[in-house]
Amino acid sequence: MIKKKIKLWVSIVVFCILFVGCNKFFQYILIDDTASYTRLTFHEMYEQENIDVLFVGSSHCYRSFIPEILDEELGMNTFNCGTSSQYLDGSNMVIREAARNNDIKHIYLEIYFNAAFSVNKERTDLTQTYIISDYLRPSLDKVQYLLNASTKEYYSNSFFRARRNWNRFFDADYIKDLVLKKGTNAYKDYEYTYASQETEWYAGKGYVANNQKVDNWNYFLDDAWVDADFAKISDDWLQALEDIIDFCDKKEIALTLVAAPMPNYLLAGIGNYDEYIRRVQDIIAGTDIRFYDFNLCKEEYFPNTSSLFKDKDHLNCYGAETFSRLFANFINGKIPEDELFYSSYEEKLGHLSPTVFGVVYHDEEDDKGKIIRKCQIVSTRNDSLEYKITLTPQEGEPYLLQGFSDNKSFTVSPEENGVIDITYRLGNLPEETQEVQVAY
Repeated sequence: MIKKKIKLWVSIVVFCILFVGCNKFFQYILIDDTASYTRLTFHEMYEQENIDVLFVGSSHCYRSFIPEILDEELGMNTFNCGTSSQYLDGSNMVIREAARNNDIKHIYLEIYFNAAFSVNKERTDLTQTYIISDYLRPSLDKVQYLLNASTKEYYSNSFFRARRNWNRFFDADYIKDLVLKKGTNAYKDYEYTYASQETEWYAGKGYVANNQKVDNWNYFLDDAWVDADFAKISDDWLQALEDIIDFCDKKEIALTLVAAPMPNYLLAGIGNYDEYIRRVQDIIAGTDIRFYDFNLCKEEYFPNTSSLFKDKDHLNCYGAETFSRLFANFINGKIPEDELFYSSYEEKLGHLSPTVFGVVYHDEEDDKGKIIRKCQIVSTRNDSLEYKITLTPQEGEPYLLQGFSDNKSFTVSPEENGVIDITYRLGNLPEETQEVQVAY
């Protein structure tokens, strides 16, 4: 009987060793992570003597908070554990892993509003999950994270990493090129250069810098469509936030919720961002947790100009430097809260000069099954502005779509390309006009 038990346990151990060994071998020859930021981030996280202040969240986190500046200004060792499209269950995992190896004093959790709608069991692309789990050490928390992140059909990809790229198994050229790339000293020594691009680079301790600049606020995009339904914030998001709050409370780690600056185009486009702010404030009511939304910053402290952003979502390196210094000054008590922030985003828009940021659109079917493209002008005003709209199709003559009116909505053909010319003015100042051209 004893011999049978010993034999069973030996078999289990041998199986585990073979499974782990095969997994590592196949992932080495099949999974290309030679440009991965998170591979560098988590390697550096484990190399820290101690992390005093941790920043966690999505790309808005790792593109906004610069540890080099914050270390100097706060006088503590800070680290940025943001990852692309990081949902709150991912933030929860990262926080637990970082706290396992560090005596963390304060966590700043960046809560980008668009991540609040994710439902774990509805995920079909788990990239945002794997870029976290792939580089964390084995633990029961990690197993639980992967089990809860999706439905069972994705478990093979979650626990057998090479399975995700199985179609490359007989691609000899791909495997040869990948093995050569992984054989470089830059890859083996976790040098920053292997993850650098012409305009973007890994800058240390989790921060990713980008020097691209938005030229003008003249966007034509479909991801800022009006009235996000914040009543549909997912139960998974709420549960993960509750778990993070409970964990930090038990570990006696101070927790603060933050939102990094985003372009006014995005927030003015959805039109009801204050609902999200109120929802978060309701969740943390009765706790010691604070929520600082830096989208409410007054312009004299953070000018929301296009040159500080790399795209319609994220700060560039110039914006991140400006913001990181502002953040440190605020945390250090150099700027009073009531002096830095407006009380609401609606109040902020009311204090901005009349501006058109571009156009947001949404495609839908009409009663006859035809796709129509609904468009809406994005501006700092819900009223008081009047707009004249002229369309110039790529193949055709300009034509007036609308004379001066307070109407912001119109339609265009989804098959048509061209330029939308928007002339706008305050209704009580008809002689003072401004103009924006938007490619559609």
